[in-house]
Amino acid sequence: MPDMPEAYNTFDRKSAGLERTVATLQVEHIKAFLNGAETALKGGDGLVDYTKLGDEGTRLAFLNAMQAVYGAGARRWLGLAPDAHWSDIQTVMGASGVYGIQNDQLLKLMQQQEARFTLDLFHGMLSDPNNGLLARSRASLGPTAYSHMTDADKAPVMAAMGLAGRADPASTPLERVIQYMTAYRASGVIPPRMLEE
Repeated sequence: MPDMPEAYNTFDRKSAGLERTVATLQVEHIKAFLNGAETALKGGDGLVDYTKLGDEGTRLAFLNAMQAVYGAGARRWLGLAPDAHWSDIQTVMGASGVYGIQNDQLLKLMQQQEARFTLDLFHGMLSDPNNGLLARSRASLGPTAYSHMTDADKAPVMAAMGLAGRADPASTPLERVIQYMTAYRASGVIPPRMLEE
């Protein structure tokens, strides 16, 4: 890769941090689900029984176990002491703000799905590329990777990506340059079809 302008290098560094953040959120979502399953769904035989989700008390126990993980994670993400006491409202706000998930969403889904509220279903909720929790986290955190960019950065970044003479920085919107940067970061080239769009 050629020597890149600082604006691109900052974008690259922040994008890598964003990817690590979303990967960590994914792991923490799975930990929350597993904590709920361990706490509320395991029987005396040590096996998970999703049919228990037909019971309202079990659903609440499952939800509370998930919220314990979300609350602890939110305190960590927000730089608070792990043992800091949070009210139920603060825990729900932390889970919503950091993880993008609300208690009422989870409870409604458990009520609707009952025994079908499995790890596979939850994983689908996380990874749906259009509206999954991780896609929404990427979308809300994404601007942190390029918020430093200005119109003055367009020409040097575009030239370093090999777009000199192929695209005019003056008439290319900054949002489009960011799309080019994202593609370039992923594969080291700008796909020709992007220039035709």
